[in-house]
Amino acid sequence: MARPQIEVMRTLECISNPAGGGLIGNATWQGISLRDLLNEAGIKQGAQFVTFDARDDYFTTVPLERAMDEQALLVHRMNGEPLAQEHGFPLRALLTGVYGQKQPKWLSNIFVSDQNEKGPWEKKGWSNMAAVKVNSRVEAPEDGAQLKVNQRALVAGMAFSGVSGIWRVEVRSDGGQAWEDATLAPGPAPFEKTVWTGWYTWWMPQQAGRYLIQARATDGDGNLQGEEQDKGILAGVHEGISAIHYIQVSVIE
Repeated sequence: MARPQIEVMRTLECISNPAGGGLIGNATWQGISLRDLLNEAGIKQGAQFVTFDARDDYFTTVPLERAMDEQALLVHRMNGEPLAQEHGFPLRALLTGVYGQKQPKWLSNIFVSDQNEKGPWEKKGWSNMAAVKVNSRVEAPEDGAQLKVNQRALVAGMAFSGVSGIWRVEVRSDGGQAWEDATLAPGPAPFEKTVWTGWYTWWMPQQAGRYLIQARATDGDGNLQGEEQDKGILAGVHEGISAIHYIQVSVIE
């Protein structure tokens, strides 16, 4: 607690979050630099990995360069309050570009070594890199909503990526190929690349019927949501989801 404190805004997502799912959240965090702590402890030549050991017997390993990133933190406060038990009291890891699997709660020990020791989930076939994939979800209107012909409706949601941020979000409402750009509402600087990005557009249906509304995001590295078929998930290997989310609405006269 006596060390220099750093406050950031950061979004966390679970590697098991389905398309359009709610296993994602944004918060303001306060803690200390992991890099400074490791440098002070002294890293021996040949070190390649950092293992986080947690009080619930969970552990996971990340490459040394990820732990030494200037944005890697050990945090003890969330949204201005001490970490609640369910969020990792007294200390949790906060890294960029990876799912929550690699950011364990309830930390007890940190080990630096030359061994990439796989944690319990990695041993079961889950991704060892756990890099966040670009994804977005439609939050408005609600799935199953009833709209009216020639009445303007707000179509809005959020998008998230790893460390390159969100460059573009496109929406279509006809189930076909007519993608149109949405307006982006990024998070506050300097955190806009590491937090989710809001997006919105307006839609005025011209005919009654049932419509499929879809959204897809492109991150700052040019990765397009939905381009890959999430083969890892289909094979039972948890790699994270980048499938296109959609909702269905009814339009009446």
